[in-house]
Amino acid sequence: MFLRLFSRFAATAALAAGIAALTVSELPVLADNPPDAPIAAPSQTFVGDVKNAVDTARVGLVADPSSFVFYLCSQDEAFNKTSARWVRGVVANGKFEGKSPDGALTVRGTIGNETAEGTIAVGSNEMTFAAKRPDERTYAGLYRCEEKEAANDYVAGWVVDEDDAVAGAIQNRQNKQITNPPGVAAQQKPNPKGNVVSPRVGGGLGSGQGGGGGIPPRGGNRIPNLDVGQGTGVGGQQVTDPKKLATGAGKKFTEEDAIAQAEEIGTSLEKKGGSPLLAMTIHQVRRFNKGAKPSGPLEAKTFARLARIPAGSLAKYEKNWDKLPATVRTKILGPVNSQLTPNTPLTAQNARQFAAIGQPVPADVAANAPKVSSVRFTQFTCVNPADVAKDEIFFTALVASGTTGFSNVSSTYKDIKKGNTRNFNARDSQFWPAANATAQTANEMAIGVGVFDDDSRVRGAVVSLMRGLADVAGDIASTFDGGAIGGVAGGFQNFLEGAAAAIDTARFIGSDTLVVRPNKQSVSTNGQPKTELRFLRSGNNTVDYRFKGLIIN
Repeated sequence: MFLRLFSRFAATAALAAGIAALTVSELPVLADNPPDAPIAAPSQTFVGDVKNAVDTARVGLVADPSSFVFYLCSQDEAFNKTSARWVRGVVANGKFEGKSPDGALTVRGTIGNETAEGTIAVGSNEMTFAAKRPDERTYAGLYRCEEKEAANDYVAGWVVDEDDAVAGAIQNRQNKQITNPPGVAAQQKPNPKGNVVSPRVGGGLGSGQGGGGGIPPRGGNRIPNLDVGQGTGVGGQQVTDPKKLATGAGKKFTEEDAIAQAEEIGTSLEKKGGSPLLAMTIHQVRRFNKGAKPSGPLEAKTFARLARIPAGSLAKYEKNWDKLPATVRTKILGPVNSQLTPNTPLTAQNARQFAAIGQPVPADVAANAPKVSSVRFTQFTCVNPADVAKDEIFFTALVASGTTGFSNVSSTYKDIKKGNTRNFNARDSQFWPAANATAQTANEMAIGVGVFDDDSRVRGAVVSLMRGLADVAGDIASTFDGGAIGGVAGGFQNFLEGAAAAIDTARFIGSDTLVVRPNKQSVSTNGQPKTELRFLRSGNNTVDYRFKGLIIN
């Protein structure tokens, strides 16, 4: 049965077969129109199925009055190996005919105002197709993109129909190796209607979880993508010009975006004196990556946290920091950074000094003193999204009370658009105590939260990195007992903002903080009543998210 997308915004996860697709350079060169030729009419797109072929075979055709590009593919690996091909050629009087560059496939047919039909020959096998112009409010059409990764050179083409079903093919053009996207075939499960539903898939091809309702407009940010191996994740582009094949849109969050984000964060944190907490965390990362042995109880904790982060992610994070201009690093990390060297261990005492937190002052707590047993935010609202279409957001939270400090990284909430209000799941809504804990506290509590728009399609790497870094920061902050809790909360906010400067695969939306008192009052760092968190970032597009429904018990 035909593979359906679980989400029209994660179509790459639905690609269930790998196959040869041909380079632009392999295709025949089309003659230019003569100088006196009239302006070409707009091209038309046709999508349809194929008879005398596997059930999932689909064709995509883009044509103008003088030329066409045609693509045949399916979800069947054996079929794709013999039959998935690109063809380009000439249209004359509504008729077209052409061969793939390797001569394996021949196609001929006719084009009308709303439909196209014809025959396809692959060896002795003859197939017929009937295609129609799809509804322009959907993502139906022909897509293509390319991506280079080290010695590999990938190309993908795929067809999406009006029902959000996708068939496609991927090839490594260097070695001609044809592979299926990892994990897809083994996890397909039929739904009650008999179709195959795209499973949740990890790895380099992104994930197919989520589900969007309604019909999205064409031209949104979530068309199908190719993201093979550990590559950069080139965005799929719709083929709209038969004379020029699309090569991909590039990552939505580009390297230029990441640099601009880091510079913006530097400007913001410079006004606050930088983030000593982040400087100490980066110091621990550098010591750990260098192979230093932990010295003392604090480093024993922090090194154990860092050991859980994939080594490649941690090394890349340090490398990203080193790529930032020295002036930007200084603005973000502040003057404390110059006092930290990889050869000098971090202790609880110098951590308090670097953070300008005094020695702990034990407080006598009466047996009947008020205590907080839980803090929850139950929902969030998207006032304005980061993207023009829809966001995929997750948050990182840092919490400290007394000598207890911990972090949490939330699930990803998909398909968020302007005006949406969503409920957090039970785990994400709980900010105190830590997951699977029942601790009460008679101390003031600092909560810092940073929100990200996930553009990576390799969310696992970002999450494990942020969780590990936040855990290290939480361990360091647990030595601050006795310091002004407002200062700790502000330090959390600065840490989360600064940590995003060296993450080049997720857009940082903003951070905010809250102080919870034992009498169950919630206030800002300056003591003013506060019952929601707001994440605001200005620029070409002002982004605005709110955490609401605060419940303190």
